[in-house]
Amino acid sequence: MLCFLFLTLSTSFSIHEKEVKLSKTNNAKSLLIIEKSSFTNTNSHLLYEKCTGNPATGAIDAIDCILEIDTSTFAFYPIVFKSTNNDIAGYLKWCTFLKSSTVPDLETFVTVIGNRLDLIDCRLNDIYKNKGSPAFIFKDLNTKLGVPKLQFASCKNVVFDQPSSSFIELTNYPVDLAGCVINNIVFNNKDSSFIKFRGINSLQFNDMGNVSNNNLNNGILFHITLENVDSEYQYEVNNANYQNNLNTQIFKFDFTPTYYATSITIKFSNCKFTENSYIQDSSDQAAIINLCTDSSVIFEDCIFEKNNGYLIYSHFIVVPSPVIKYAKDISIIGCNFTGTTFEQRKNTSLTLFAESVTIKGSNFNDNKGKRNGGILCLLTLAEFIIENCHFNKNTCTNSDGEQSFGGAIYITYGGVDSKIKNCNFTDCQTGHFGGAIYATYLSNDKQRLITIEECNFVSCKTLVEKESFGGAITCGKDTHLKEINDGDMILKLCTFTKCESARGGAIFFFNGHEGSVYDEEKYIVECTFDNCKFFGSFGDYDNQDFGAAIYSQTYILHINQSHFKNMKDGIIYILMDEGHPPIIHDCTFESCENPFNLDLDSHVNITNCHFLNSPIVLNSDIDDIRYGLSFYDCEFKDTSSYFIRLGYDPYSLEFYIFPCSITKCTFSNFQLQSAPTYCIYVGSHVQLTLIDCEFQDLAGKSYQGGLALYIEKKRK
Repeated sequence: MLCFLFLTLSTSFSIHEKEVKLSKTNNAKSLLIIEKSSFTNTNSHLLYEKCTGNPATGAIDAIDCILEIDTSTFAFYPIVFKSTNNDIAGYLKWCTFLKSSTVPDLETFVTVIGNRLDLIDCRLNDIYKNKGSPAFIFKDLNTKLGVPKLQFASCKNVVFDQPSSSFIELTNYPVDLAGCVINNIVFNNKDSSFIKFRGINSLQFNDMGNVSNNNLNNGILFHITLENVDSEYQYEVNNANYQNNLNTQIFKFDFTPTYYATSITIKFSNCKFTENSYIQDSSDQAAIINLCTDSSVIFEDCIFEKNNGYLIYSHFIVVPSPVIKYAKDISIIGCNFTGTTFEQRKNTSLTLFAESVTIKGSNFNDNKGKRNGGILCLLTLAEFIIENCHFNKNTCTNSDGEQSFGGAIYITYGGVDSKIKNCNFTDCQTGHFGGAIYATYLSNDKQRLITIEECNFVSCKTLVEKESFGGAITCGKDTHLKEINDGDMILKLCTFTKCESARGGAIFFFNGHEGSVYDEEKYIVECTFDNCKFFGSFGDYDNQDFGAAIYSQTYILHINQSHFKNMKDGIIYILMDEGHPPIIHDCTFESCENPFNLDLDSHVNITNCHFLNSPIVLNSDIDDIRYGLSFYDCEFKDTSSYFIRLGYDPYSLEFYIFPCSITKCTFSNFQLQSAPTYCIYVGSHVQLTLIDCEFQDLAGKSYQGGLALYIEKKRK
């Protein structure tokens, strides 16, 4: 090997000049080779330049040696690697970097003027004491070469002991990390960064090699700070694998207080994140992918498997106060999230605070959250769209006794019109609120609307026996009977199958009031509920039904063209203390026992509905229907017991007379042979009006002569 200077085994080399400049001849492969030696730089500023050679050599090659800096002067750059072409500026292998205890704090340990540095099996041990100072800094590219880009061929087995610092820092330096392999980096102190990029207009992480088995002690692998960047630019992370990086923020994007940009996009595509973790401290705002930026962010065709902790966290920052910046929009397209776990107390693995969020064509399987969503927590100020996605076996449970919300998705919404469309939720569950979805609103406004359309909910449930709500969906917030954070919701063309909860087997709507402050309108249109149920024991309410399909306290409730089948025990429970009547229109109840429980301060109209083998019981001991109810143009068919029982128990304590009108209804195919019975039973405290009704195909033994109608005499 030809070289300018070669030091070998058991050699000690010292330089004592103020500055030494070593220039390399064209015939040498390396300017300086140090192998199995001790190199001490005392009171000097070393500059290595004009490197030529192959990819395995650089301006300085240091192999199996110790480089110790012992200077009493304030040298900004004790060691400078310089390359004026595209070769390696420094190649360091099996090296330990030390600093004498007498050395004052240094700004930077090594400066690289060039485009490439390779580090293999190196250790930096307390090289300086200033927090925030980088170990390596790259600067001053030679623009005559075009625009060369920083490259790492390898960065393996590096140990960094410096706290709150950057291992490598680049400022306004174009970077291309294609082919870079970063393995086994260990930080022994918190809050440090492996590579910090500042104000970079050209940054590409395309086609990287494996980034794996790093442990940064809650530090950051790639820290990108946006400052002085072009107004429009896209940062790309493409076709890379990140595996088994423990206690590590792999990416952090943030910006300086003076940063301003109109259109910055951060795009992750065809990346795979596997078995990475970030175990959050209670005060941390950090994640495996930490987005503290007002940019647009895109995840496309990425795979996330068996990661733990905050996976993607987009949050706001106040700079300067009271200005708040947050992500402009976040898109997740064609991605898969599997086996994600979250062990911390609050939020969930995907926590997205943004102006808008779009999630399409993605799969979420076997993920576990602890408080706010099994896999996804949304806080959007404008709108969100979740479309063509699958949520399977996502859970949100909390073993420390605190409440948990949203087996798959937790939503806090401040926009005008958002939707969840054509999605499937299967076997999702939570402890308390919303087995699949929990939605609340940033403020009370008539314009807040969420539409859930063409979605399927199968075997979704809540788990807590007495105080859990909405086996599939919960909307609103319970704050000791203060109705806040409510908004409007439309459910259209959705199916709910075998969903369960203590209250509202499929759906639970919290309270709402008329007006701009407390407003909540709910519309259920063309939905199907099949074999849903409520469960649990409720003390004084053991005999009361709490909505096998729906439990609603909303201000306005419309249920139209929906199908309920194979259920019992109060399929729809409505509790309202306003004078605005609920509307139940053109619905079908098939093989349902006791479709309604009502507690109302208004008259209720049930129109154009079909009751197929679905007997109705309304008893003033359980139901509060003092303002009355009406059945209009309804069909009652195919029962084997009875059609309607009003105030059934003659010995119950009925304190009021409630009116009931049955108009233009048909009763047919009544087939009970074994015991005396009736089509309609009217209790002694019911004021019945029967107009223009038809009774057809009645067969059976009448109850005291009233096969079509039996009216209980008034008790004395």
